[in-house]
Amino acid sequence: MYTRLMGQVLRVSILLVVMACAHRSQAIPAYRANIAATLAPRASPSIPAPATVEPKPWAIGQWSLYKMTMDGEVGYEQLGVVAVDACGIWVQLVTQSARSRTTITGCVHADPDGHKRVADVVWDHAGYVWTSDGRGRPEEVWLLEAFTPTWRGGDSPGEVVDVAAGHFEGAIREPVSSDGTIAWSHPAVPFGGRIRSASNGRVDRELVAFGDAGATPVISDLANRVERASQTPEPPHAFVNLGFGLTSPRGHGREDTNGGGMSVRIRSGSRVGRHFEVYGEAVFGQPENYKPDPTLDQATSLLLAGTRWTFLEMPRGELYLRGGLGVGLVERGPSLMDRTRDWGFGASLGLGLFTRVVEACGLTGELTDDLVIDGGGARHSLGVSMALQLQFPKSWLGHRED
Repeated sequence: MYTRLMGQVLRVSILLVVMACAHRSQAIPAYRANIAATLAPRASPSIPAPATVEPKPWAIGQWSLYKMTMDGEVGYEQLGVVAVDACGIWVQLVTQSARSRTTITGCVHADPDGHKRVADVVWDHAGYVWTSDGRGRPEEVWLLEAFTPTWRGGDSPGEVVDVAAGHFEGAIREPVSSDGTIAWSHPAVPFGGRIRSASNGRVDRELVAFGDAGATPVISDLANRVERASQTPEPPHAFVNLGFGLTSPRGHGREDTNGGGMSVRIRSGSRVGRHFEVYGEAVFGQPENYKPDPTLDQATSLLLAGTRWTFLEMPRGELYLRGGLGVGLVERGPSLMDRTRDWGFGASLGLGLFTRVVEACGLTGELTDDLVIDGGGARHSLGVSMALQLQFPKSWLGHRED
């Protein structure tokens, strides 16, 4: 009966979080309005065939804007050269969909061998701002792929392509990629020169506009963002975490137990600094066979208050350590209605990974150790837990980045 009750609680909890995640991942009206305004029709000039087939060198102010079709929904991608600094040239990639907005700004320089590298990266994802060293990381690959042409000087131009940005003569049709994408480029367009790409018979990336001047200079804003990302705590956000764990109990004295079991974990809290969160947690353990008397079952529960410290931030997640202290309950008896209950000291430690799936929701995986100490001994429950987490970031609380 107790196991069935725990299963029902877990199923209801997961259902509620999934429903909330589905709701929170719906399109945001302000994002839809931004997409409509940014992709509004504009003049479409005629671009003649190029005199030479060479990529344009980068220059301050260059920009290009693309209409993107992602999973059947329209968004946009904007590239620009926004500043020059001691580290090199700052480029910016903005990706806007109806559900999220991500801005990646990186400082690109050339190594002695002539290869481009990304030294520093500033991320802004839906109001979360952080920095990283781009060298050798995925963000370096993403930026360089977006800003580097896939065609070579000397490729033969000759096709005529009409897109929202204009009528292009002498466009270069690139070889079909391994995933079946067909693309056209033109040297008049900055960066990769891409004007159109199609896969599976549909247009999924189309040039809307471009220019050699007008990209927003953001070097002062970059400095402010870097300082905020490295020094200023984020405004609080709340979260709810619901999940289950598989445990391997290890007892001492009369707390000894055979076998392993399942636990349900319910955690809720708030961010109080860039790397710290405080939380309250309830843990309910499945009854297991009591070793000294096989006719009895034993179960533990905890009610804790704790803190979580993020020691490594990643583009879509974080690694963290957490710990909580509180009270523990040991229940023992032949049935759910016939049990003795002993209260004592409770504690829990965890090493976990949080991965953001959509802007609102994510998954956590933890290695855990739960401890209950009462008058008869100590009982550890070592295990692994998985959970769904719904969080309410600052953008939903009315706070937006300037």
